[in-house]
Amino acid sequence: MQNWISVINIREYLKKDESGNREDRLRQLLAGFSCGKNPDVEKLKPITVNAECVSKTMRRKIVRVGKADISGNTYTLWAFLIAQLGKNYTEQADKNVTGEQLLEAAAGIIREIQYMVGGTVVFLEAEDNEKLMQFYEEKNGFKRFNTKSTGCDTESSHTLVQLLKVI
Repeated sequence: MQNWISVINIREYLKKDESGNREDRLRQLLAGFSCGKNPDVEKLKPITVNAECVSKTMRRKIVRVGKADISGNTYTLWAFLIAQLGKNYTEQADKNVTGEQLLEAAAGIIREIQYMVGGTVVFLEAEDNEKLMQFYEEKNGFKRFNTKSTGCDTESSHTLVQLLKVI
């Protein structure tokens, strides 16, 4: 890696600092980060989870990495997004890999990233169909927390189910 590029694993950074003011030094370091071409990368984008949609056990887990609103009805938290997970259905290619294998491949990458950047929650958006919901909820432990419309155009818009899982 070039000497002008810095990659910071927050866990490693905090582990090496013996001075006692680790978090202050880390805040100073990150406060100097700016990306004028794409300001979105300067901050994480949170998701909001309605407390009614998750169990008390999951609430206790997500409150560690998120923030409850004053009333305790919603939690705002940061999570990894699994996006564009799909199988190739040309020439019987769908027989070569299972949904479980695809999801495990994504989960393996997230575990590596989780070590480097931290994090506790992963989420995804999926079509609201019975087979997909059974796959994500029953077989893989995801929980529904919201729905989302895909667009303004009523002909092409549809609803996606948002699901999360504590990792």
